[in-house]
Amino acid sequence: MTRCLKKTLSATLVFALLTAIVPITLPVSASGDLLYTHTVSDRPTAGDNTWGDIVWNFSLASAGTMETNTTGRGAPFNVAGSAAKELVVQTEYDDAAIHRIEVNAARNSDGDTTLSISIGGMTVLTDEPVTNQQHTYGADIPGGATGEIVITLKANNGTSYIKTISLYGGNSTPPPLPATNPARTPRPCRHPKSRGRAR
Repeated sequence: MTRCLKKTLSATLVFALLTAIVPITLPVSASGDLLYTHTVSDRPTAGDNTWGDIVWNFSLASAGTMETNTTGRGAPFNVAGSAAKELVVQTEYDDAAIHRIEVNAARNSDGDTTLSISIGGMTVLTDEPVTNQQHTYGADIPGGATGEIVITLKANNGTSYIKTISLYGGNSTPPPLPATNPARTPRPCRHPKSRGRAR
């Protein structure tokens, strides 16, 4: 075996080992595009309320004092007595497929509040406990969905708050592939000149 052939086989073997040890992975798709978001700045009334460019229907009117500053909890909904009561916020959305929904909500120290969400008749979040700390609750919708959005805050006693609703779509533009170094083309072997005398 010539010295040049040995070098070529060695380089090929090293490349094969490297590609086996270091897998080539494609980039993960970026997070979905923001379709809609609105932070409440006034007390919703029972019935239709326009938040941004979407009309939401509230089953209950907000009561008490709004908390609209940075650390505020949003629009308060009071429940008196121990009987559970539901705040249902709903709308229709068909502009684009929703792949994720987020609701910023909270409650006060009294009572017990849960959050449920459905989109297009599909339940994506069920009875998620809401704490007395401001928090954004989210749910992913594999494949996306459109249609009626129903957000339900169920509470017994105390005050529950809703502050922000955000909708996200899918990312239709795949990210670019990472740059790679072009493969080096091996130089052709040069056969050594014969050192013997011609006979």
